[in-house]
Amino acid sequence: MTTVSKNLKKDTKYELWRYKIFGITWLAYAGFYLTRASFAVAKIGISEDPAIPMTSEQMGMIDGIYLIGYAVGQFVWGILGDKLGTRKIVLGGLFTSIIAGFAMGVSSIMLAFGVFALVQGL
Repeated sequence: MTTVSKNLKKDTKYELWRYKIFGITWLAYAGFYLTRASFAVAKIGISEDPAIPMTSEQMGMIDGIYLIGYAVGQFVWGILGDKLGTRKIVLGGLFTSIIAGFAMGVSSIMLAFGVFALVQGL
């Protein structure tokens, strides 16, 4: 240990904020993951449901649309995050992802799935 690190005191207020921010960031990431992974989990049920006439090729296209939105969103939201602040971008993205996931759950046509998958990817 150097003499500088021996003389430094831990700031408990700073440490508390570090843990809070880490926890909030982890929960936000888990929330994004759970809302965005829902279609991958639901594909098995969708393929077995006769009320939703969707082939595996169409579900693959929806996955592709999601990934295109995800790739574009990485650039767009990275730039906007620098300009508007990460808090606004993360909260807005989480809210939009929840709404798009819910909308996918109540829709039964391919076009709606594609649009909401694109929005979720962004």
